[in-house]
Amino acid sequence: MSKEKQRLIRELPGDVLTPVSAYLQLNGRNKCFLESSNKHEDSGRFSIIGQNPSFMLEKRNQTYQKVSLLNNHVEELDSNDLTGAIAEIMPKQNVNSELPLLDGLVGYVGYDVIREREKIGSYPTDDSQIADVSFYYMDEIVIFDHLKQSVYVVVTQRENETDNALQIRLDEILQDLQQPASNYLDSYVSLGEFSSSVKKDQFIKEVKTLKQHILEGDIFQAVLSQRFEAPFEGNPFELYRKLRKKNPSPYMFYLDFPDQQILGASPECYIKKQEMEVLTNPIAGTRKRGKTPDEDQALEKELVRNEKELAEHDMLVDLGRNDLNMLCEAGSVTVTNYQKVVKYEHVMHLVSEVTGKLRNDVHELSPITACLPAGTVSGAPKIRAMQLINEAEPVKRAVYSGGIGYISSNYNFDFALAIRMMRIQDNKAFVQAGAGIVFDSEPEAEYEETVHKAKSIVGVLV
Repeated sequence: MSKEKQRLIRELPGDVLTPVSAYLQLNGRNKCFLESSNKHEDSGRFSIIGQNPSFMLEKRNQTYQKVSLLNNHVEELDSNDLTGAIAEIMPKQNVNSELPLLDGLVGYVGYDVIREREKIGSYPTDDSQIADVSFYYMDEIVIFDHLKQSVYVVVTQRENETDNALQIRLDEILQDLQQPASNYLDSYVSLGEFSSSVKKDQFIKEVKTLKQHILEGDIFQAVLSQRFEAPFEGNPFELYRKLRKKNPSPYMFYLDFPDQQILGASPECYIKKQEMEVLTNPIAGTRKRGKTPDEDQALEKELVRNEKELAEHDMLVDLGRNDLNMLCEAGSVTVTNYQKVVKYEHVMHLVSEVTGKLRNDVHELSPITACLPAGTVSGAPKIRAMQLINEAEPVKRAVYSGGIGYISSNYNFDFALAIRMMRIQDNKAFVQAGAGIVFDSEPEAEYEETVHKAKSIVGVLV
């Protein structure tokens, strides 16, 4: 463990600034925004903004590399897996703070990182050419603590940086936060008509093929997805502002990478670690919110009595328990919340929570890839389901169904499941959505479910 880096922290009153205004006021490059809606229990305490990262960790062409954003130097890393690569470029520090992130990595782990651990078949068509893994190392961070109504500006000393240079970076942020946010508004956005990566007839054919595998006992379920794309013009952050307002969620994110922007509002925690406790929260079972309290209650009762929804939910809980049992102390894996109805702005979900205590012989970062992907976006048994998905889907999933979040330099981390999100790249917008195929699935209905899910994302943005 390396010694804690020197850092400067300035506390500001939190009754004037807002996270969005601060994001707009900050003049730095390569900014990222992580937050959680305060409309949900146990959510909403912190909003995190990072800017001016000193380097990136990327995985391209099956090689991890450290890319300096200060001098453009690219260094190929020795490690060929994510855990080793992170340990190489960010040795663990002993950081004790109530704040979740003083410095660390912010970004995503793509779906295909599972190939580091499992053989699921050859790579599908990769027309996006984006990195399988992309993280910024953030050493300039603004954190909103909504519980204490305080804002913390944190700058961490870089290699060979003088104390004076560190102070200058802090002062520049404080100066930015005194400027009016209205100077930075650019509200123009235009989304064209969406088209799919797969024809309807082909999707239905793949559903029938997966159903045959289920009838033969090969799998119980597989999540088949399709990707939609549309022409895009304008400021991607404006899309995020609309999304956070119309669809507040436990995990909301906006990541501004050099080659793409990623924005989303995910309801589901993929994997989280605090000290040695790891957590995942499977979600399955959905109903729309009622227009009246009586209708809302009726829909909730129908959801909790629906045998098909409950069976699918139990399967995902079992997958979560199996994932954590591989990593955690014997007897420590517990279902701490079971089939709890959680209500969001537009829908309600059945949500469970599975926790466990990480074993001492397991690397603290291992859960990030060991649990990839969540059962919600793969199926069961997980490996066989992914092999069949690999055969059925025509294009690489990329970020979709991976994880989006942060890794603190003390190796605590928190990742949203990468669903209900949009990628902007080369003046195109990409949305992906899946449906869980089971033995009694109706192919036409499963196709329509993916279309409906995609439209529900796009609908709040236009």
